[in-house]
Amino acid sequence: LPLFSAEINEAEDGSGVYCISFVTNPATELPFFAFDKKLMKYSIIDDKERIVTGVIMLANTPILRVDENGDGFYIVYTKDTLKLMAEKFLKEGYTSSVNIEHLPNSYVDSVNLQEIYIIDREKGINPTMFSEAPDGSLIGTYKVRNDEVWDKIMKGEVYSFSLEGYFNMKPVEMKKENNNIITQNKMKNIFKRML
Repeated sequence: LPLFSAEINEAEDGSGVYCISFVTNPATELPFFAFDKKLMKYSIIDDKERIVTGVIMLANTPILRVDENGDGFYIVYTKDTLKLMAEKFLKEGYTSSVNIEHLPNSYVDSVNLQEIYIIDREKGINPTMFSEAPDGSLIGTYKVRNDEVWDKIMKGEVYSFSLEGYFNMKPVEMKKENNNIITQNKMKNIFKRML
């Protein structure tokens, strides 16, 4: 299957992430952690906090996608793309843009981003709860004041994040040298909406 690198521009051209969806079938295949007494994983936080932390996107990890014609392809997000994605997401004010399962009429209120960061083990940013996530992965923490959304989390009806946005898709050529896979981006841009 073809492999594409998702990229965005620094300019205000519409590329980037505009929403985080709470879902049951995340592309990352990693659940978030809900920090309260019932779902405690690593530290004790008051159950009134209602905070969830999870991987928004894995860095340098091919993720299988299917287009509107049913054709499969892989997409990968680099550390640099994820860093710029986070910067634009904050700058453009999408910290409260949340929906459920990517459904058009499912935007919710009272769910707000509290923290967003890139895993960077060299700098000591190495969350133990996401030890399997590669360096450069994007992590987010949301405060959930919405009772209906929190109830879905507690019942396991949603358990991870998934991003929505517009990306420039660059084909990636795969080469094998000395048993290592090396990628080289080709020049052609295809602007496509990815969920």
